[in-house]
Amino acid sequence: MLMQATPAVDRAAATGLRVRQLSDLPPLSPVAQRLLAMLTDDRVTTTALAQTIELDPGLTARVVGLARSAFFGYAGAVYTVRDAIVRVLGLETVRSLALSLALSSQLRAGPVGGFDLPRYWGNALLTAYGARALAPRVGAAPQPSADSAYLCGLLHNLGLQAMVSVFADEMKEVFALAGAGSADDLQSAEHQVLGVDHHQVGGWLADRWHLPPEVAVVMEHHREPQYGGAYWTHARLVGVCNRLAEARMAGEPLEASEVTPSLQELRIPGQSLEEVQGLVDARLEPIRELAASLAQPG
Repeated sequence: MLMQATPAVDRAAATGLRVRQLSDLPPLSPVAQRLLAMLTDDRVTTTALAQTIELDPGLTARVVGLARSAFFGYAGAVYTVRDAIVRVLGLETVRSLALSLALSSQLRAGPVGGFDLPRYWGNALLTAYGARALAPRVGAAPQPSADSAYLCGLLHNLGLQAMVSVFADEMKEVFALAGAGSADDLQSAEHQVLGVDHHQVGGWLADRWHLPPEVAVVMEHHREPQYGGAYWTHARLVGVCNRLAEARMAGEPLEASEVTPSLQELRIPGQSLEEVQGLVDARLEPIRELAASLAQPG
């Protein structure tokens, strides 16, 4: 007599198969594919990057809007992507932001109760900002570059958007179950309802879209303070900055005990985190405004 799997096992197996295939998600758009190829091409010029972004009118408007936001504090006129690159943001920042926006646009879905898109973008921007600032202070090897840390910070929670896009009904239940709790509460609710969490989904998504390996590692492992595999310094750094971002978005202080072990293993001086927290606090309101803008339909 064959033993029958429990409903929970059946659901986890079916969900795992569906998410691994990501059958409900489209392949990358041509513009996103070009931006991804440009990410590691040291020969990319400002003109080539601007021309690629301008193939997508919605992406163009967002990049120009970013450059004109209060967060970057540029008082002059910005009318084109080239203006945004040359006058305000720089090639590396535009390359990362444009790719992040292009990937997020692939995952657009209808409103899902409980999913706070402005908070999602605020968390991504604050995490990226902190990771870029702390990366040069990492004393452990391999030291993440500031630009790779910034991109990893922007994309670290992309799996959550994928979950909302693929499992809209189930994620309503997840958000209701997690309530206003922590990221750990959300992860627990995802496992309870779906049998997987958005970190695992992020890893699968990165594999499907052939994202850089350090980004894939960060998406899957940034909430694991014991992770010691490939690109562990990227994952730990983004994990520290993610916890800082969550605390500041909630208007709460960061508990030092949450990040001290990672800081010690990364060999980041303790005062470095205090300095970055001060920088984050000084830019918090402009980042909130920028996040609200990015959450609007493109």
